[in-house]
Amino acid sequence: MPVTVGLADEGKAVSTNTTALGGNTAYSGMEWQPRHIAEYHVYLYNVSARTFPKAGPYEVVNIPGVTDTDPYLPGMKANEKYHYVTSFPQPMLMPKFDSQTSEIGQIRVDARRYVMDIVNPDNKSLDLNTIIPDKDVFSVGNNLSQKGVFFALTNPPTIQDVRAAYDRMEAYYNGLRTRAQTLEVTNKAQLNEELGSNPDFAYMAEYFGESFTWRRKGTRPEECPNCGEQKPFGRKFHVNKELGFICVEPSVAGWQAAVQAGVKTKAEAKEAGFDWWTKGEKPS
Repeated sequence: MPVTVGLADEGKAVSTNTTALGGNTAYSGMEWQPRHIAEYHVYLYNVSARTFPKAGPYEVVNIPGVTDTDPYLPGMKANEKYHYVTSFPQPMLMPKFDSQTSEIGQIRVDARRYVMDIVNPDNKSLDLNTIIPDKDVFSVGNNLSQKGVFFALTNPPTIQDVRAAYDRMEAYYNGLRTRAQTLEVTNKAQLNEELGSNPDFAYMAEYFGESFTWRRKGTRPEECPNCGEQKPFGRKFHVNKELGFICVEPSVAGWQAAVQAGVKTKAEAKEAGFDWWTKGEKPS
């Protein structure tokens, strides 16, 4: 028979059918209104702009990235925001099927343990700062604690919780940056292999706002109104590939940029009718 359980945070109802399991006990799990008074709640957050869909071994949580409208705590920088994802009641009541009676019972699970399995399934402790030896890492790429995801027992989180999340993420990204810089010099084939298998290198470059030889920031093209060729968006001058000449935007700003870059002279600018220095116009 159908069993309806209420979504506490979403204000919706989800209907699930337990007839096939021979039971009709309402499921009281993540995101559902618990049928007991919670001792406290465990709150899940993200400080990364990156979204993690179907996170954790259960693939039950979508973790959105930070947006411009998210808050930041007093004492932290304006760009050090955090995104509240959801909360979990302590304890979690998880369904357990009894093959002997064909009934569904419930077991009590520590909500912190449940959430840790989402954030980092290889971490057997409840401390997000625990260093996991390589030999004990079995879920490669699923350690979200080093990618900005964390949990806390308060909402909003404390400044220590948020700072620690940023520190873990920056330590991880600094390690990737050092790894990429080393392989770029010593083993480019290995670098290409790791870049292709680990998207975190690209997120690292985006986080630090750096351009690497293996990841140039793309610039969308636009048609040059002067010669009709495609050029990088916003560029004041460019090389016409067909004829090989320097094409300058027919404006004071265009000729100023070309002269300052050393590709054109003031004499050429004056000949084109853009002698801003004689007219007292300041370079833009």
